[in-house]
Formats: sequence, C-alpha cells, structure tokens
Amino acid sequence: MKRRKHFMKKNIFRFLAYSFVAVAALTLGSCGDDDKYDVEGNPDNLIYFKAGEVNSNVFTADVRHTPVGDYSNLNIKIPVFVQRSVSNNTMVTVALDNTLVEGYNKQNGTDYPVLPDNAIEILKTTVTLGTDAYTSTDSIEARLVEAQLPSLTEPEYLTAFRIVDVNGSGTASIERGVIYVKVQTGTDYIHVNSTDEIKSMIAHTPIGPIGNVGIDLPAYVNQAAKVGVTATIAVDNSLVLAYNAEHGTNYPEAPSGVLNIENASVTIAAGETTSSTNFKASIPDDKKAQLTNPQYIIPLRITAKRTDGTTVDKAGVVYLIFTTEEKLINSGAGTSQMKAAQVSTSVMRTWSVDTNESFNSVTDNRQGSYWDPPTNPSTWVIDMMEVKNFAGLSVRSYYSNYGAIYGLSDAKIELSEDGSNWINCGTATYNDMAYENPYQIVTLYGTVPARYIKMTLSWNYFNYAALSELRVYAE
Repeated sequence: MKRRKHFMKKNIFRFLAYSFVAVAALTLGSCGDDDKYDVEGNPDNLIYFKAGEVNSNVFTADVRHTPVGDYSNLNIKIPVFVQRSVSNNTMVTVALDNTLVEGYNKQNGTDYPVLPDNAIEILKTTVTLGTDAYTSTDSIEARLVEAQLPSLTEPEYLTAFRIVDVNGSGTASIERGVIYVKVQTGTDYIHVNSTDEIKSMIAHTPIGPIGNVGIDLPAYVNQAAKVGVTATIAVDNSLVLAYNAEHGTNYPEAPSGVLNIENASVTIAAGETTSSTNFKASIPDDKKAQLTNPQYIIPLRITAKRTDGTTVDKAGVVYLIFTTEEKLINSGAGTSQMKAAQVSTSVMRTWSVDTNESFNSVTDNRQGSYWDPPTNPSTWVIDMMEVKNFAGLSVRSYYSNYGAIYGLSDAKIELSEDGSNWINCGTATYNDMAYENPYQIVTLYGTVPARYIKMTLSWNYFNYAALSELRVYAE
C-alpha cells in the first residue's frame, strides 16, 4: 500500500494598519505606496477614487465581437472619497482626458492606443459629498457606447477621465483623481459544445463497422442574439494544417465525400442563445470501410447570415475527430452473446500456462485459490493443446464479488494457432466488459481459430489483484 503524506503549510501574513476612517463602500482597490507624496503630509483635503485593480485606478472592460452582435461588460459605477469629512456639500465633476494616456504608456511601458472619445459615455459626471461625509452619496457612471462597439477592432485601448472640478470643500488628488479604462477586444463564435470538438471511434469488426461519427447538436452563442442568424456548416479541409500546427497533432483529412450532411443550416432567433433545430451530419456505414488510417479529422466551417442581410464568413468551426481500429471485442456483450459454449473444467485442467500456475486454482470455483499477478498489468499465455474456435472468456477477480470496480480495468486478448503469429483481438476496457456478478466478461463478435490465448490483464486496484476464476468459451 502506498502512503500519502500530507504536509500543511502555515502562511503568516502581516497587515500594516493605516488610520483612515472606515467608510461603507464597495472597493476594487485602495490607496497604496504610489500615493505617499500625494497624500501624506499634504495639507489639502484630497478627494480621490478608490477603485480598479490593486493599487491602481484601472478598470478593465471586455468587448466581444460575435456573429449575433457586439457586447461589452463595462458598466462603471464608482463613488468618490475624501480624506476628512467636508464641511459643506461638495460637488465633484469628472470629464474625459485622453491626454493622460501618453503618460500612462510611458510610465508603464505600454503602447495602448487611445479609445475614441465617442466610444465611451459618462452617464453621470457629477456627484455629491454631503456635509460631514467621507464618501459621495451617488456614483460616477460610465459605459461603452453600444453603437460604437463594432468599430473597436484593435486588441486593446485605453482611455482616462479625471476630476476636473470641485465645488465646495477639498482638492482633487493628482494621483487618485484619475480613472483609467482599459478595453480589451476579442471575437466569440457560434458553438456546438464547450470544446467545438466531437471525438468518436469506428471499430471494424467481423460483422461490419461499429460506431458513429458526426454531429447532431444545436448551435449556440454565449449571449442572447441581438439579431437572428442562420448558421451553416460545410467541410473545409483547408483548416486541417492549421489545427495540426496549433495542437501538435498529425491528423490526416478524411476521404472526400465520406461525410453525409443531412441538415447543414440552423437558425438562432433574435433574443435566443440556441438554435431550435440541430446540425446533422454522419458517415454512412457503407463509407466507413474506406477509413483505414488510425485517426482522422473533418473540420466543419460555420458561416452565418444575419436577418439584416449581412454575412459572417468566419462564424466558428467544429472539428470531427475520430479514430479507427480493427476490433473483435463486442463491447458490453455478456455470455448469452458468446458464439461458443463454455469449455468444461475437466478439459481446461489438461491445458498449460507459461507460468508455474495450476489450472486447478482457477477452475475450482473457490475464491480462496487464485493466480497471483506479479505485476500490473500481467500477461499469461494459455495453451489449449489444440486449435479451437475461441469466442471469449469470463474472469473472476479475488474481490470482484464486491463489485466490478475491484476487478479488471482492462483486458487485452491476443490469439494464435502456432504460438508465433498473433491476432490482436483488441483491448476490452472496464466499460467494454459486461459484469455478471462476480464475473467480468470479454466477448468477441465471432469466433477466431486459436490454440494459444495471450491474456494481458490490468486491475483497477493492484492491492486487490488476483485471478480467482477463469472460464473460456470455445469449441
């Protein structure tokens, strides 16, 4: 058994207390060391903002350009503060001052372009500090102008407004009398799931290909649509190279025409976030035989047309990613679906195994006798002494009567007629194996001629690993 040691780290924090009078206000930042020359020892009663990121008066706004409209999360509502209570009602007024952007860039080593003046609107420019108050009773309010959002195409912008007038008691702080707004822009797309990837598998079996590749999902957007859109999917293999380069993969294109698109277009109505119908596309069974590479990718480019007639060429992408494999294991099938009968105990006891194990231990229907695996996984090669048509096997692990989770995690089966040339039947995962208490079942789709069975078994918990009973189905 492995023991885990838990260590506790004790962090000791020291706080420096400053004797400012407490005010009841929601604060995103505070006056810090940058204010010392502006505040400490200054005879004026300074009026300032207490907002933004830590130790700065910077608000960050996000603008998203989407196929269904342009959105912003900026909605500033901030009060003003004063060091000492004012003796009379004081009116504090702010205004845009983008001359401050150049100084900000120099001081911080940045190169933000100035946000156009018409892109931000100060809804409330003047607030009131009441008599004996330390904070204003109302707030400065600002927002980005919705009509100007589409024109904001630079990755980032910066704008500033400052206190320009104090009518009453107090003086505007030089450092903290300014608010900066940093606007970051980006693009959001039409999606079908959280990753815009749909992963699946095709198994080539003796009874034909098994597994579904395709899409049967609605389209959705992260914000309610400002305008309705009709979104359309189409295969675009020009995206394969870029995907592989970005993700460090080497997926080949699927053969042309292998995907059947049954419903290429869906509509997201204005005010909605999800389409009322689904994209539908799939690979028909008669085309799956063409898919012989281990893996493929099919990019589906999404284009969109708004109800106002405008077109969005790059509205999103969905990637269908799938693997293929030759697989003889019938996932989830139990003993009733075996294509051969169970071999008798007496016959199994005439077989041999490539270890010093005895078949009596795994054919006596006793939990207490078992084959002890030296490693996890462990491999046994069984010689059935003659060629039989092998159909599958059942395994009882030592503790599996408490549930399959205390048994095998997976089982790889290989078969051979001569002990040299092997057929890989595949690996049955935990979910592939049927559970007939207390046995886990590995069933093939058909039968395979074999004399030798190579079992590579892995356990969910090696501390509970032991092969208590084995049943083989062959004739």
